[in-house]
Amino acid sequence: MLTTERHHLILQQLHANGIVKVQELVNQLQTSESTIRRDLVILEKEQKLRRVHGGASLIRKRKDEPSMGEKSIENLEEKTSIAKYAASLIEARDCVFLDAGSTVYQMLPYIEAEHITVVTNGLNHLRALLEKGVDTYLLGGFIKPRTEATIGQTAINNLKKFQFDKCVI
Repeated sequence: MLTTERHHLILQQLHANGIVKVQELVNQLQTSESTIRRDLVILEKEQKLRRVHGGASLIRKRKDEPSMGEKSIENLEEKTSIAKYAASLIEARDCVFLDAGSTVYQMLPYIEAEHITVVTNGLNHLRALLEKGVDTYLLGGFIKPRTEATIGQTAINNLKKFQFDKCVI
């Protein structure tokens, strides 16, 4: 396959999904990881994408916030380390606020404390919390599509109704 064809397919995938992963491109384009990485370097120099750990994302304008999908693949090793530590701080019977962020999301599998109550504004946190049997409250408010978080005055007013032992933001 020609370089220009690979670049076109990489950009096509990127525009369809917002992010691309190196390994997925290797499998899809049936080429080596080093070739894909070189392609991503070239496309980044042409300002057609931004390389992130394990892949690439669309270049955002300064005011655009990355989606949860884009955030979830950035700095994954660091996020996992932070997540494990943060989860270890939660104790039995704590009432905890968990922000909608991607690092906080990474901590959910590591929460081992029992009989906790979690309040969150993160829509994407709900399934993991409920599957663990955690008593969970979701703050109301406007749903921000790119971050899957509830925000605004309603969320703030609901937040004031709780007293937390710990907050992870």
